[in-house]
This record gives sequence, C-alpha cells and structure tokens, in this order.
Amino acid sequence: MIAVPANWAPGLSLALYELGANSLKYGALNGGGGEARISWKADSGRCVLRWRETAPAPHLYVEGFGAQLVRAAFGMHKNTAVRYEIGAHGVLCEFEWPCGKPPAPEQARAA
Repeated sequence: MIAVPANWAPGLSLALYELGANSLKYGALNGGGGEARISWKADSGRCVLRWRETAPAPHLYVEGFGAQLVRAAFGMHKNTAVRYEIGAHGVLCEFEWPCGKPPAPEQARAA
C-alpha cells in the first residue's frame, strides 16, 4: 500500500479519471480487446503509481487537452513528477511523489 497526501489526492483522482475516460472513448478500452493496468510501488523514498494502457492493434493516439490536464492535475505539487508517453499501442503515465510523512499544506508551484 502507498499513501497519497490528502491535499494531492484530488489531483491524482482527476488525472486517473481522465486517463480512464480517454481510454474508454478513444483508446485501448474502446472495444478492441485492449487493457489498462494500474500498479504502484514505493522505492527509495519515492512512491510511483503507473497507468499502462495497451491495445492489440495500433491506435491513433493524439496528445490533446486530456494530456495537459493529467500533467497539471498532479504535477503542480512540489516534489511530484508526471511522466506521460503516447505510442501506437498505448499510453504510459507515471505519477511520482515522496513517500513517508505527508507534506504540510502548500501553494501550487508556478508552472
């Protein structure tokens, strides 16, 4: 199990919702036998949550507003990172943050 600080949970939830909605509407979960997997790990003081979406046949994945939303929704917090990659057979998105003691409330960092 990994912990997500309470003030970061809404952004992570919004990002995961957006990934799922896009997959159902345009991607691997749009009726073509694809799949989406969510995994997580804690290593070296960092927590990582990974979304991997794969389609059996190439899809036309286009980076649009949803990708910007995913990056901004969680990546605006201090000491976090979002990796978002699109390929012909799917989407990989990783959210990373420090594990351990929850951070004090903060202001969003400048983009």
